[in-house]
Amino acid sequence: MDGNRYKLWRRIFKDLCISAKVQGHLDGPSVPINDKDVDWFSMDAKIKSWFYNTCEPDLLQIIIAYNCTAKVLWDTIAEFFLNHRMSRMLQLQDTFRNTKKGTMSITMFCHHLKSLADSLADVDSPIADQELVMQILRQLPSPGYTAIVDVITNKEPFPTFLEAKNMLLYHESRDGLSNPPNDGLQNTTTALY
Repeated sequence: MDGNRYKLWRRIFKDLCISAKVQGHLDGPSVPINDKDVDWFSMDAKIKSWFYNTCEPDLLQIIIAYNCTAKVLWDTIAEFFLNHRMSRMLQLQDTFRNTKKGTMSITMFCHHLKSLADSLADVDSPIADQELVMQILRQLPSPGYTAIVDVITNKEPFPTFLEAKNMLLYHESRDGLSNPPNDGLQNTTTALY
């Protein structure tokens, strides 16, 4: 409903219709010959059932109209998400700029910011790979990540998202190995004592 996956869904749905050779039902060239064109109405009903099975029920209640065609559903969904584009873009930009690593693992943190960047691209506000890496580095806590942030920012050429993520993962795993696995158990036992 928030449009987070609209472009991905749209691409998949359109490819499904292209593979079934019924994309004309979405973009308009395919129309019934007359009111008794059973084959056309049957195919249109099949495509509408694909909508019903792939859309959120709350969204369907908003967009569905009595006796509508697949094209009407397709156009209404597009209008629904495109009309919310600006507010969605502002919300995503704010979240992208202000998300800190906190207690997330590097994998979760990087994937979260990458997902936000992908969502921003979906609302026509793309984030460059270098900008994504810089934002990840800006939001890492200082004491534990200062050295690796310096390494990544001074690397030539500047690392891609995947390269930076892998460097951060290695740093995280190396730091995790420096703490004996029994420390947490020992502290808990001492606290209970």
